[in-house]
Amino acid sequence: MPGPSWPLESCHSEPPPQLRRQIRRSGPPLAAIAAPPVATAAAAQPEPPPQPRRAPPAELLQGRRTSASAGFLLGRCAEPRRAALLGSSVAAGPSAGAGVLRGVERLGRGRGRRRAERRAGVLRGRAQPPTPPRPPLRAPPPAPPQPPYIHQVDLHAMGERRDGEKIEEMCRGEIREWGWFAADKKRKRGPLWRRDFSIFLGAVLSFQTTSLSSASSIGIDASFLSCLSADIPPRLVHTPATNSYDALLLSSVRNLRYALPGTARPVVIVAATEPAHVQTTILCGRRHSVRIRTRSGGHDYEGLSYASLDPRQRFAVLDLAELRAIHIDTARAEAWVGSGASLGELYYAVGAASRTLAFPDGSCPTVCVGGHLIGGGFGSLARKYGLSADNVLDAVVVDAQGRLLNRSTMGEDHFWAIRGGGGESFGVVLSWKVRLVRVPETVTVFGIRRFRNQSAVGLITRWQDIAPALPWDLYLRVLVQNPQADFVALFLGRCGRLARIMQRRFPELGMTRADCQEISWVQSTIFIEFFTTAKPLEVLLDRSNKPGYYLKVKSDHVQEAIPRHAWESIWAKWLDEPGTPPIMLDPYGGRMGSISPSATPFPHRNYLYQLQVYSFWFENGTEALEKRISWVRGVHEELEPYVSRNPRAVYVNYRDLDLGTNGLENNVTSYEKAKVWGEKYFKGNFKRLAAVKRKVDPDDFFRNEQSIPPLPAAAKG
Repeated sequence: MPGPSWPLESCHSEPPPQLRRQIRRSGPPLAAIAAPPVATAAAAQPEPPPQPRRAPPAELLQGRRTSASAGFLLGRCAEPRRAALLGSSVAAGPSAGAGVLRGVERLGRGRGRRRAERRAGVLRGRAQPPTPPRPPLRAPPPAPPQPPYIHQVDLHAMGERRDGEKIEEMCRGEIREWGWFAADKKRKRGPLWRRDFSIFLGAVLSFQTTSLSSASSIGIDASFLSCLSADIPPRLVHTPATNSYDALLLSSVRNLRYALPGTARPVVIVAATEPAHVQTTILCGRRHSVRIRTRSGGHDYEGLSYASLDPRQRFAVLDLAELRAIHIDTARAEAWVGSGASLGELYYAVGAASRTLAFPDGSCPTVCVGGHLIGGGFGSLARKYGLSADNVLDAVVVDAQGRLLNRSTMGEDHFWAIRGGGGESFGVVLSWKVRLVRVPETVTVFGIRRFRNQSAVGLITRWQDIAPALPWDLYLRVLVQNPQADFVALFLGRCGRLARIMQRRFPELGMTRADCQEISWVQSTIFIEFFTTAKPLEVLLDRSNKPGYYLKVKSDHVQEAIPRHAWESIWAKWLDEPGTPPIMLDPYGGRMGSISPSATPFPHRNYLYQLQVYSFWFENGTEALEKRISWVRGVHEELEPYVSRNPRAVYVNYRDLDLGTNGLENNVTSYEKAKVWGEKYFKGNFKRLAAVKRKVDPDDFFRNEQSIPPLPAAAKG
């Protein structure tokens, strides 16, 4: 029966005690995830005033959507009373409600229009609640909690049986565990029902057969795919046997080192389009011992979001590229952003909504929000407004038990961990609520190139002390690549004021007004990446990726300026050959340096700057690979006396497997082995991250070569 309700005018208030006992989990509005992909210029227009929520109590209590296929099936095989009760009690929403209705109408083709219309009339009245208007971004307190998805109950109640047995048993009315309708063993079935059901079941099993045609060769059994098919459409499940598998796998591979033959590849890629797909994948993975790796943009330097070092590892990839809705609330200066949205899409949407709002994110527009924020998120506005993670207000997460959580339901420790603790450890973050920041309508950029024979080494030496101490409105980075050094700046103000600051603080660079370009903030994101303002804004929306190079990156932090003679030596020894890769220097200080290192998992706030040694190459083969990787490691070793130490300090979003990889003890990641690399990324925050891991994923389901381990009981003191 439908659960108890409270007055409609109290929908935004705390439910009464008798209802709270039914609560299992809650989260922010799913509209934050299921909206159109990217905001357009129309987003700049004011939204109409929010309409009062007029959802029926059943929807408030049981608003979780189920799959349309489950509804279709139940509509076809259930009595009208059962189907109506399922529709109203589960209040499955348009997806399952419409599915139940279609199932009944389909059955009616063989049983008579009159009877079908009678059943459909019941369902139209009860199974399809009116679709409420899209809620405004200013969400009320957490939405009334919702019961499990049908597929979750099915997974836990039905055990290891094949889907065909589950479906047939559902139609026989023998599943008492569902609890939403009474069992009915006396229901009569005619041959027409059996024929129709056989057609439906055959379609399901034919998908499984096609998908599994070569699955045994890679060690995956039919049960995992069968489990996925219960709630995920076949077109979203890609195996090596499907034609779409290779294209999808490579669609966001940014490093060809992890696309070489012999690399362990996922047994399945699930291209999730809604939260239920993520929940199903996690629950099925746990049930069938298939680990889950999550990919939003694929920029992980070491490919851990879609590849594995262990060829025996059975893992699936959750691809979040389609979860990229963006909602901008200009009045509150906030936004909900799906993890699959690229930074470029977010910049474009914010710029379309307002010329005076921005978000402090990274420099590369094809990096996606999910991976960027979960590692902390450094960019050109960090000195003014802090890291991206410092501006996260809420998030929607699916945890290791398949629960959909927001900040209030996951708890502050869990929320702390996902804002810089790295991916593959604490669940799958589906979307983020972020704070937008104020910027002037006009900002200024410049790019000044100085060659080695134009005192480039001396300018780099001076830059180390000057850039971190500049006004917070000014970000000045350096890209060092033979035979020059490029000084690239973003200033939140006009050219005249910038010229005065530079003449006073860094006259050696020789910056003049002629070097300035005054543009909007969203145009500055193009300049920072492409070193030009000539490209149209639409370049930010280009998600296309054709992996054309191999990559190895090492990074570090500098606390005391590297002396000039060391820069001379590094340049002469490592940068003097044509075509050598760049070294990137990004200044810290400002707002990000004023925040406590323990405020988020990102601890490296008190350094002068961060550096990346970035090697990429195009030649295939072992010889080229060894040569280029040796170059990166050689530069890094040359810098060792002048960079962080005890431990080395590395930004987790610049992942580096040279630091160490995990090992297992009793099928759980070893804390002591993980400390070797973990304290380099997180310093003293590593132990707290491990304590959170023990709390939210004690079985260590989410893991990879550099995932956070659960804190052992012996180490808690």
